[in-house]
Amino acid sequence: MGKTILKILAGIIVGLAVIVYFSYDYWLEKKLKYQLSEIINKDPNSLYEYSFSKLNIHLMEGSVDLKGIKIRPTETAYDSLANEENGVRFLLNLNMEEIKLKGFEITKFLTTGIISAESLTITEPVFDYFFHPRKKKANSTLPLNSIFSDKFVEANLGVFSIENAQIKIIDQTRSGPAILIHHMDFELTKAHIDSTTLQRFSPFDYEDIKIVAAGINIDASENFSIKSDSLRFRVKDETILIKNFQVNPKLGQKRFANKYQVQKQWFAITLDELVLNQIDFDSFVESGLVDIGKIELKSPNIGLYKDKSKPPPPFKRKLLPASAIKTIPWALSIDTVVITNGFVTINETSALTSKDSHLTLNKLNATVYNFTNDSGSKKNNPIMELNAASQVMGVAATQINMKFDLNSKIDEFSVHGSVGSVSGKTFNPVLEPMMAIRVTAGMVNHIEFSFTAMDTLSRGTLDADYKGMKLEVFKADSTAKKHHKQGLLSFAANTVVKSNNNKGRTNYIQGVIKSERVQEKDVWPYLWHSIQSGLVSTLVPVTNKKDAKQQQKQFRKDLRKDKKAK
Repeated sequence: MGKTILKILAGIIVGLAVIVYFSYDYWLEKKLKYQLSEIINKDPNSLYEYSFSKLNIHLMEGSVDLKGIKIRPTETAYDSLANEENGVRFLLNLNMEEIKLKGFEITKFLTTGIISAESLTITEPVFDYFFHPRKKKANSTLPLNSIFSDKFVEANLGVFSIENAQIKIIDQTRSGPAILIHHMDFELTKAHIDSTTLQRFSPFDYEDIKIVAAGINIDASENFSIKSDSLRFRVKDETILIKNFQVNPKLGQKRFANKYQVQKQWFAITLDELVLNQIDFDSFVESGLVDIGKIELKSPNIGLYKDKSKPPPPFKRKLLPASAIKTIPWALSIDTVVITNGFVTINETSALTSKDSHLTLNKLNATVYNFTNDSGSKKNNPIMELNAASQVMGVAATQINMKFDLNSKIDEFSVHGSVGSVSGKTFNPVLEPMMAIRVTAGMVNHIEFSFTAMDTLSRGTLDADYKGMKLEVFKADSTAKKHHKQGLLSFAANTVVKSNNNKGRTNYIQGVIKSERVQEKDVWPYLWHSIQSGLVSTLVPVTNKKDAKQQQKQFRKDLRKDKKAK
């Protein structure tokens, strides 16, 4: 009898304990859910609205699972982003499969409001980042600052990680496609966040950070796409490293050209690695300035093609570098751009011969300093400078220096350059199809040129030291279009070519650079036409008309006066 009573009492005690345990468990879970909900901002005027499909709390394990999380900008927020007078500069739309909190110190959270956990993992999130590039006002749309209420105290996480994320970056002012970063993994160790850090764009303090993505995809236009392999972020020097960066045409050269009735530029670009070093994220968030210390383009391979047998497109004035940079729709300051071990191939179909020209720049190394449209940067240094060296056609050592006045209203710039020793025949793959001229003999010892230019005209001198130069002029294709000028062909065909030009000799001729800019062409054709004018005045001096010869002499005299005046 006694044993039976004891068993009954024991059963009652166990039953009561179970009831108390589950009642306490239920009460604790309810309180935890309430307190977690209290740290979420429920302000109806907030830029964001939030929802989730399921919350699981495992008290024994100290874990919390939140599923189907959505953080969406309100319609008012989108309207504010579109309004250029409003301070809202960017918004985030987030969809997250799961947020898992492990090693959660529940009692500490309930008593102090502090979140402490071994890890917080966000699984398969999709981030849509909308931004307005023209807005420069202080940002009022920091997402975490909008999400948490003033009851949020702080969070300390052993590891904060995001797994298999997809990020879209969307320019609110354009209807074009977004930048897509796919399969991104992100990890912070010893992460800390509180009400103070929430005011920053990067709201975490941390010991270390790792960011890796499988690649980037951009459907840039109907003709071109952009992609890359892995992307990594290196925290110690705020550097982004992108492997195998590519700009890919969707059609081959000829098919692309046949798609259009007028001339159109085809291009393809690959880089072994693209490195963006010393990125000032705080400056971007605070003022909208894209401030980068150095950009490195490692081993670029660039292909260019244009079918010049087609008529030119309707007139559209091209901007030279100083003016073109000003049109970039956001403030930009890049201290240095470095190109190492580049290779460029340039092909054109000639209107004169219907044949394709071929030009290569091998072992291209270049540095650009002070690439900026930022008024503060231009005040400190108004000059953008390019230094480049290459082997043209793989053999002609070529160097060039260009300086652009970024404050000039007439796009003033200067050019100095040289070409080393090379056989004249080296350039036949360009001369024959484009000018119907063939070099049959001759050696270029050295070429040096120097000129100043502005939006309308270039003026300077060219020194070409060469010997035994012989040119053969042949007839152009009878189908050549009438709207294409023959230029050097018609000039050389009726004039004696100077076969020797050696400095120090009495019959030496210094070339005169004088070229009017073709307004629908950019800086590179302008550069070539200027150099070409100096070569023509050396190779084909005007001797059959006294007045033309006197004009050249007077022009050289004016140049010397200009230099002395400076």
